[in-house]
Amino acid sequence: MRAGYEDAIKWLVQGAAAMPLSKITSGFIAQMRDELTKVCSWHFANEVRKALSIAFSAACEAGLVDNNPVKDTKRAKRPKSAPRRNRPWTFEERVAIMRAAPSHLKLPIALSMYMGWREGDVLRLPKTARKGMWFALTTQKTGEHAEMPIHRPLVAILKECGDHDAMTLCANSAGRPWTQCGFRASLRTFMKRLEREGAIGEGLTFHGLRHTAAMVLKEAGASDDDIAVWLTHSPQMARHYSQDASKRERRKAIVKTFDPMKRRFR
Repeated sequence: MRAGYEDAIKWLVQGAAAMPLSKITSGFIAQMRDELTKVCSWHFANEVRKALSIAFSAACEAGLVDNNPVKDTKRAKRPKSAPRRNRPWTFEERVAIMRAAPSHLKLPIALSMYMGWREGDVLRLPKTARKGMWFALTTQKTGEHAEMPIHRPLVAILKECGDHDAMTLCANSAGRPWTQCGFRASLRTFMKRLEREGAIGEGLTFHGLRHTAAMVLKEAGASDDDIAVWLTHSPQMARHYSQDASKRERRKAIVKTFDPMKRRFR
């Protein structure tokens, strides 16, 4: 995700650095969004739009401009044919991955699956963050200090996979702290192998584990507020992350009364 921001900022610096913010209008932004969608992708167009909005917010606060024209534009639409990003992992996929994963991948996956943490928080978490049956961490994205109980099934995985000399809780196969690039490369190689074997479907991402955690919590009856507390984000984002489970539960309720042939279900 950070790489997307960096690419968007780099594009803005190269393509629009000489243009004063006061000259950038909502019409210009909409035209830029549409062009980037055609030339690059809808996702990259939205990343550029987001980076530009942050720049305008800072400029408004500094009194350099009067308003943020990005707010008057819409996000680029995701094409209906585009594969879904960061989809939740199915139960079967979770089982297959946890059975096949080597210990240096199993622990980061388990931490995100059980705790709902982002990749950056998982990889940089120090061993000292564990206090008995609790974790204490400050999230990288929001800066929130969170004290979270450890799931009992996770305790066994921590014991199995945590024997190394690195200061971080997770370590690579050499027993050293993960780099982001190294972790992503190792995870991608592992996932592609399972895809070829037919053990998992296409399109799984590490960030999809946050959606998975929200989905499982929702299916267990957790409220959007509780999901937000567990995932350390806003209730609005909790609703976004758990929307699949919400729709599934609503459909289960609907089917109990949906009777097009006017017959009672037995």
